[in-house]
Amino acid sequence: MKKVLARSAWSRAKHPVIEIGDLGNEESMKYLTGKRKINEVEAKILYELVGVIKQSILAEVEKKFNTVQLLRKQLYHEVGRKQSRLKELDFTTFMEFFDNYEEADKVLETNIFSYHPEKNIVTFRSQSVESYVREKADI
Repeated sequence: MKKVLARSAWSRAKHPVIEIGDLGNEESMKYLTGKRKINEVEAKILYELVGVIKQSILAEVEKKFNTVQLLRKQLYHEVGRKQSRLKELDFTTFMEFFDNYEEADKVLETNIFSYHPEKNIVTFRSQSVESYVREKADI
């Protein structure tokens, strides 16, 4: 795994990575025009493009949450809620939300959660899932 990370673009970045989607409009524009020297028109286009892509990704994540019934008032809402508060759950706690292993497997197969056997924990699988949970605090 270390070899993979060492060869990634992130490891070769000369400066810390800033995701403009995590910043507000004013902060993003200031960063893009001031620090990155992008003209204002192109910076606005870039900011809007990132916003559209982000919303598209979050819509896909929401479909996955709905498919496995993790949204409010759905069957497995509590496991999603608990996961969002704790960031990671031990596998035993995760399993308490399900009647059997087949149900838990169904939820794990959607790639919302990731099981880490070496630590016996369950976490959110990706930053897009974490971002969705942050924005939808009512899950």
